[in-house]
Amino acid sequence: MGQGPLCEKAIGPIPEHQLDWEAYKFVNQHGQWNWSLFEPLLPATELMKIAATMPPNQIRGEDRRRWEPSEGGDFSFRSAYNLIENTPQGPNSSSRRTKREASLRMTSNNGC
Repeated sequence: MGQGPLCEKAIGPIPEHQLDWEAYKFVNQHGQWNWSLFEPLLPATELMKIAATMPPNQIRGEDRRRWEPSEGGDFSFRSAYNLIENTPQGPNSSSRRTKREASLRMTSNNGC
């Protein structure tokens, strides 16, 4: 839910067949989260995040990642740079970071 794969937060072994499941497979026939599939595997903090997230639904369309700092929701280095450039350096600072201070670290994680 935005901070790495849930499998990294698991408190118990995840069944092998569930490791590659997409979110819609954890939804029951009534369109609600199928808690019995993952409740015993995750800590309460992660379960609360899931509870605050609507399950995927065909009527709403496919899930899509959205980059909030850009108007269209698509990631661009320009929007990332602008986000970093316009971030205040301190709680009462209105100064902007210089190009040398701005950095963007991208990592990839292929799952667990």
